[in-house]
Amino acid sequence: SKGGMVRRLAARLGISMDHVYCAGDEANDLSMLRSAAEGFAPANASPAVREAGVTLVCDAREGAIADVVEILDRKYA
Repeated sequence: SKGGMVRRLAARLGISMDHVYCAGDEANDLSMLRSAAEGFAPANASPAVREAGVTLVCDAREGAIADVVEILDRKYA
């Protein structure tokens, strides 16, 4: 699963899961979003993703990843 691979990659790189952030929009991203310290999803994500306790950002066509970068920049500034 994507979540398993994110955990495996973090372990291999020596990164705590407390410092792993993921973005996704479809049901196949749920395990990854749940594995992350914080999951992000665009406003146009599938209902299952929007209801999974993720942080919602703008629509994917309107710069969702830029919103994620801004949120994390404020968090770590």
